[in-house]
Amino acid sequence: MKIVWHMPTLRRQGCGLSARAVELAKQLRANGHELSFVVRREKTDIEGGKVDGIGVSTVLVAQRRPVHWCFQAWAKRDAATRIIEQIGGEHDVLISCQPEVVAAYASRHGMTGRRCRRRSSEHDGEAGATVDATTVDTVGRGGAVQRFAGPRTSSKASKSSPPGKAEAISRGGSASLSTLVRATHEPTLRGPPARRRCHDDWKPVVFVCGGTTLLHEGAERADQASLGVVRRLPYAVDRHLKRGNERRAMRVADAVVFDSDHTRELAVTTYGLDPARCCSVHGGVDVGRFRPLDLEARARARNGLGIRASDVVVVWTGRLSPEKNLGLLLRALPRCSRMPDRVLLVGDGPERGELAALVSSLGLGGVVSFVGDQADVRPFLWAGDVFAFPSRGESFGSSLVEAMACGMACLGLAPDGRGVCNANGEIIEHGRSGILAGPAEAAFASALDALIGDEALRRSLGEAARQRVCGRFTWDAGGRRLNDVILKLAEPVFQSDIHAGEAEPKQLLTSEVVR
Repeated sequence: MKIVWHMPTLRRQGCGLSARAVELAKQLRANGHELSFVVRREKTDIEGGKVDGIGVSTVLVAQRRPVHWCFQAWAKRDAATRIIEQIGGEHDVLISCQPEVVAAYASRHGMTGRRCRRRSSEHDGEAGATVDATTVDTVGRGGAVQRFAGPRTSSKASKSSPPGKAEAISRGGSASLSTLVRATHEPTLRGPPARRRCHDDWKPVVFVCGGTTLLHEGAERADQASLGVVRRLPYAVDRHLKRGNERRAMRVADAVVFDSDHTRELAVTTYGLDPARCCSVHGGVDVGRFRPLDLEARARARNGLGIRASDVVVVWTGRLSPEKNLGLLLRALPRCSRMPDRVLLVGDGPERGELAALVSSLGLGGVVSFVGDQADVRPFLWAGDVFAFPSRGESFGSSLVEAMACGMACLGLAPDGRGVCNANGEIIEHGRSGILAGPAEAAFASALDALIGDEALRRSLGEAARQRVCGRFTWDAGGRRLNDVILKLAEPVFQSDIHAGEAEPKQLLTSEVVR
């Protein structure tokens, strides 16, 4: 299939969403798909029109500046409409990681969350015929419409029609794959509102959700609780508008892909989504590149960073941003009965100045080092003893999986569904392949103490962590799951016209793909 993958940003380093998309795209290409990326020109640092051999095209869209930052979600909607206009229709499947683009695509084709109105009388008996959310249509050659499994249709809609495209193909006809995909029926979905293809140039759209505002709401509300009503109001408006964009995209997409079961369940419950269209495709890691070193190679890695053989080193990698919750790690350090010899913070971001001030106020300047962005974080993981991961809101946690693949003993926060919403419980088996601690400084310090003071515990946890990653979190596994999702979108194409007349069409995503 020809796939166009839209990215809100596409960068070679420092962007977990970009890294995940590129790795999964490579897997899809290995499965025989033709794939290219589309990104706004100012949102990428890719030069030469390719990243890892995958084509990258850019669109020029100027996003209007909102009157206030809390209305930025509206500005994104407007820019998304112009992005869709430039993407065009020369593809079989559209993938996007930006909810506004998915919603703009649906809006362009006359589709809303609850019902759709056909724009042309060519496809219905009369102009203005309305199709209920539970109606399933097949558009035949010449515009004829064959309707299946629709308990309620407009009285204006045609009740019979000539054989559709699916029947023509089953009798030996031929058509392009995009035509076949458009010509087939969709399953009747359980949860309102359902989505329906409402125009004959509709192509399946997949929303690959790299994260959701729902993950950060609890922590943000707690942080803002001390603010007055007037100061809290812009944050509330921003959350409301972002939620609206996400909900709209998730309800109109043919499939929604999350990178953890936790995020999937949170969105399904909160937004009232149909579980059959939502699936989990965990992030992954190249276990050949991220691997443990033997003692001699590890010693060389430590020497290269000026670390003594006897030093106990705590490492963190990622972006210095609020949701990473690095303040918890820094404030927990003085509470440890044995302070680590070195703490390496690998990465950069908007919180660097504030975190540097906190390090100074706690007297940790001789222990904590801000390493900055690195093209390759492996030398730091190989030189470290403990990987600390205090993030409160994470859809997956790629840096945690990379550390586990390198055989590091890892410490993260246990999800509680309130202030801490992450996928650590899916990644780490507490006490076996890592440690999960509570969000209090004392609890985090106690768990850190246990790892700093016990080399044998670090070794056993690191070995189990490596085994778990190799068994569950590889890009090969993630690519296979995403490929299954995309093929399921076109699966009805290859069914006979007998299936097209069934009262209960197959679900879009089978149980094997959902998880």
